[in-house]
Amino acid sequence: MGSELPQRETRRAIAGVALLVLLGAVLRCIQMTGQSLWLDEGWSLHFSDAASLDQTFSRILEHNGGERYQPLYLLCLHGWIRVFGDSDLAIRFPSALFGTLLIPVVLLLGRELFDQATGTVAAGLAAVSSFGCGTVRMRGRMAC
Repeated sequence: MGSELPQRETRRAIAGVALLVLLGAVLRCIQMTGQSLWLDEGWSLHFSDAASLDQTFSRILEHNGGERYQPLYLLCLHGWIRVFGDSDLAIRFPSALFGTLLIPVVLLLGRELFDQATGTVAAGLAAVSSFGCGTVRMRGRMAC
Protein backbone atom coordinates (compact mmCIF):
# COMPACT_ATOMS: atom_id res chain seq x y z
CA MET A 1 0.00 0.00 0.00
CA GLY A 2 2.83 2.39 0.78
CA SER A 3 4.24 2.12 -2.73
CA GLU A 4 0.88 3.00 -4.35
CA LEU A 5 1.05 6.62 -3.19
CA PRO A 6 4.38 7.47 -4.90
CA GLN A 7 3.23 5.68 -8.06
CA ARG A 8 -0.02 7.64 -8.07
CA GLU A 9 1.88 10.91 -7.60
CA THR A 10 4.30 9.95 -10.36
CA ARG A 11 1.44 9.17 -12.74
CA ARG A 12 -0.26 12.44 -11.83
CA ALA A 13 2.97 14.38 -12.48
CA ILE A 14 3.46 12.67 -15.84
CA ALA A 15 -0.14 13.40 -16.80
CA GLY A 16 0.34 17.06 -15.82
CA VAL A 17 3.45 17.39 -17.96
CA ALA A 18 1.68 15.65 -20.85
CA LEU A 19 -1.21 18.12 -20.58
CA LEU A 20 1.16 21.09 -20.57
CA VAL A 21 3.01 19.73 -23.61
CA LEU A 22 -0.30 19.11 -25.39
CA LEU A 23 -1.48 22.65 -24.58
CA GLY A 24 1.79 24.09 -25.85
CA ALA A 25 1.63 22.02 -29.05
CA VAL A 26 -1.95 23.11 -29.76
CA LEU A 27 -1.14 26.79 -29.21
CA ARG A 28 1.91 26.55 -31.47
CA CYS A 29 -0.05 24.77 -34.20
CA ILE A 30 -2.69 27.47 -34.12
CA GLN A 31 0.03 30.10 -34.48
CA MET A 32 1.68 28.20 -37.35
CA THR A 33 -1.39 28.10 -39.54
CA GLY A 34 -2.96 31.43 -38.66
CA GLN A 35 -1.38 33.60 -41.35
CA SER A 36 0.89 33.64 -44.36
CA LEU A 37 4.64 34.24 -44.13
CA TRP A 38 5.88 37.51 -42.72
CA LEU A 39 8.61 39.50 -44.49
CA ASP A 40 11.42 38.28 -42.22
CA GLU A 41 10.20 34.70 -42.63
CA GLY A 42 10.31 35.23 -46.38
CA TRP A 43 13.95 36.21 -46.07
CA SER A 44 14.70 33.00 -44.19
CA LEU A 45 12.98 31.06 -46.95
CA HIS A 46 14.86 33.02 -49.62
CA PHE A 47 18.23 32.16 -48.10
CA SER A 48 17.32 28.50 -47.52
CA ASP A 49 15.47 27.38 -50.63
CA ALA A 50 18.33 27.44 -53.14
CA ALA A 51 18.74 24.40 -55.37
CA SER A 52 21.93 23.28 -53.66
CA LEU A 53 23.66 23.64 -50.31
CA ASP A 54 26.47 25.55 -52.04
CA GLN A 55 23.99 28.09 -53.40
CA THR A 56 22.39 28.48 -49.99
CA PHE A 57 25.79 28.99 -48.39
CA SER A 58 26.72 31.55 -51.08
CA ARG A 59 23.49 33.49 -50.50
CA ILE A 60 24.18 33.59 -46.79
CA LEU A 61 27.76 34.81 -47.26
CA GLU A 62 26.73 37.45 -49.80
CA HIS A 63 23.94 38.93 -47.72
CA ASN A 64 24.87 38.17 -44.15
CA GLY A 65 24.07 41.29 -42.20
CA GLY A 66 25.70 40.29 -38.94
CA GLU A 67 23.22 38.78 -36.53
CA ARG A 68 20.22 39.34 -38.78
CA TYR A 69 20.71 36.04 -40.57
CA GLN A 70 21.83 33.05 -38.57
CA PRO A 71 23.92 30.88 -40.92
CA LEU A 72 23.61 27.57 -39.07
CA TYR A 73 19.86 27.92 -38.75
CA LEU A 74 19.52 28.75 -42.45
CA LEU A 75 21.68 25.79 -43.48
CA CYS A 76 19.56 23.49 -41.29
CA LEU A 77 16.40 24.99 -42.80
CA HIS A 78 17.79 24.25 -46.26
CA GLY A 79 18.03 20.55 -45.36
CA TRP A 80 14.56 20.61 -43.78
CA ILE A 81 13.05 22.11 -46.95
CA ARG A 82 14.73 19.43 -49.08
CA VAL A 83 13.03 16.72 -47.01
CA PHE A 84 9.64 18.24 -46.09
CA GLY A 85 9.01 20.93 -48.71
CA ASP A 86 8.52 24.67 -48.44
CA SER A 87 4.85 25.05 -47.50
CA ASP A 88 4.15 27.51 -44.70
CA LEU A 89 3.31 24.67 -42.35
CA ALA A 90 6.37 22.60 -43.27
CA ILE A 91 8.87 25.40 -42.74
CA ARG A 92 7.27 26.60 -39.51
CA PHE A 93 7.10 23.14 -37.97
CA PRO A 94 10.70 23.03 -36.61
CA SER A 95 10.07 26.16 -34.55
CA ALA A 96 6.87 24.73 -33.12
CA LEU A 97 8.58 21.42 -32.39
CA PHE A 98 11.47 23.08 -30.53
CA GLY A 99 9.05 25.24 -28.57
CA THR A 100 6.98 22.23 -27.58
CA LEU A 101 10.02 20.18 -26.57
CA LEU A 102 11.17 23.09 -24.44
CA ILE A 103 8.24 22.68 -22.03
CA PRO A 104 9.44 19.52 -20.22
CA VAL A 105 13.02 20.85 -20.29
CA VAL A 106 11.89 24.00 -18.47
CA LEU A 107 10.02 21.84 -15.96
CA LEU A 108 13.08 19.72 -15.22
CA LEU A 109 15.39 22.72 -15.06
CA GLY A 110 13.07 24.64 -12.73
CA ARG A 111 12.66 21.60 -10.53
CA GLU A 112 16.41 20.96 -10.43
CA LEU A 113 17.41 24.57 -9.73
CA PHE A 114 14.53 25.49 -7.43
CA ASP A 115 11.66 23.14 -6.54
CA GLN A 116 8.73 21.23 -8.00
CA ALA A 117 6.32 24.16 -7.80
CA THR A 118 8.72 26.54 -9.56
CA GLY A 119 9.37 23.99 -12.30
CA THR A 120 5.65 23.46 -12.82
CA VAL A 121 4.88 27.19 -13.00
CA ALA A 122 7.78 27.75 -15.39
CA ALA A 123 6.62 24.88 -17.61
CA GLY A 124 3.10 26.31 -17.59
CA LEU A 125 4.44 29.68 -18.69
CA ALA A 126 6.54 28.01 -21.40
CA ALA A 127 3.42 26.19 -22.62
CA VAL A 128 1.34 29.34 -23.08
CA SER A 129 4.17 31.66 -24.09
CA SER A 130 4.53 30.82 -27.74
CA PHE A 131 6.30 33.98 -28.98
CA GLY A 132 8.13 33.08 -32.16
CA CYS A 133 7.44 29.36 -31.80
CA GLY A 134 5.46 29.11 -35.00
CA THR A 135 7.63 31.26 -37.22
CA VAL A 136 10.44 30.58 -39.66
CA ARG A 137 13.05 32.45 -37.69
CA MET A 138 15.83 31.56 -35.28
CA ARG A 139 14.09 33.39 -32.43
CA GLY A 140 11.72 30.44 -32.28
CA ARG A 141 14.57 28.32 -31.03
CA MET A 142 15.80 30.98 -28.63
CA ALA A 143 12.59 32.40 -27.15
CA CYS A 144 10.06 29.58 -27.14
